[in-house]
Amino acid sequence: MVGENIHIDIAVWNNGTNTADAFNVVPLTDDEPVADLLPALKGVGSL
Repeated sequence: MVGENIHIDIAVWNNGTNTADAFNVVPLTDDEPVADLLPALKGVGSL
């Protein structure tokens, strides 16, 4: 499931850093703007 993949990715991105630092190393394309990812990230953060 997409939600499960996001949850795993967030855990890997954080790896001892904060979310802001994680965003700096996440390669984004025109198809994946941060604005589109935020709703999913907020959902993961509430788990």
